[in-house]
Amino acid sequence: MWTAIAFAAAACADVVHGDVQPIKVVSQPRGVAVTVDGDYRLTTPAEETFSRGHDHTLTFHKDGYEDITVRLTRSISGWVLGSAAAGGILAVADAYATGAAFNLSNENLSDDTLSVKLTPQSNSVPAPVRSLRDVQVPQP
Repeated sequence: MWTAIAFAAAACADVVHGDVQPIKVVSQPRGVAVTVDGDYRLTTPAEETFSRGHDHTLTFHKDGYEDITVRLTRSISGWVLGSAAAGGILAVADAYATGAAFNLSNENLSDDTLSVKLTPQSNSVPAPVRSLRDVQVPQP
C-alpha cells in the first residue's frame, strides 16, 4: 500500500509541475528566426515548450542584426522538496528521471517570457542623404 501511495505522490508532482516548461519567446525587433539546440524552431514572437530535463541553446538571427545566443540552464526546482515530503525517495527519483525536478532559467527569462533585444550590425550601410539640408557641416 505504501508503495502505491509513493507512486501516486510522484505522479502528482509530475502533474503539478510537469516535465516541460512553456516559454514565450519575444524579441526586439520582431520576426527573428530562432534555432533551438541547432534546429530551426520558431519566429518571434512565439510560445515554445521546452523539456526541463536538459539545458537548451537558442540562437536568434535576423539579417542586418548581430546574432544572439542564449542558454536556458536547468536548476533544481522547489517542487523536489514537495516530492520528497509527499512521496519520499521514489518521488524524488521519478522527478529527476522525468525532468520535473528542474526549472529552466536565464537572466533574460522572467515569468516564463524570454526577451532579447538584437543590436544592428555595425557594418550596416548608412541611410542615404536625401538633400544637402540633411548634411551636417561642422562649424569652424
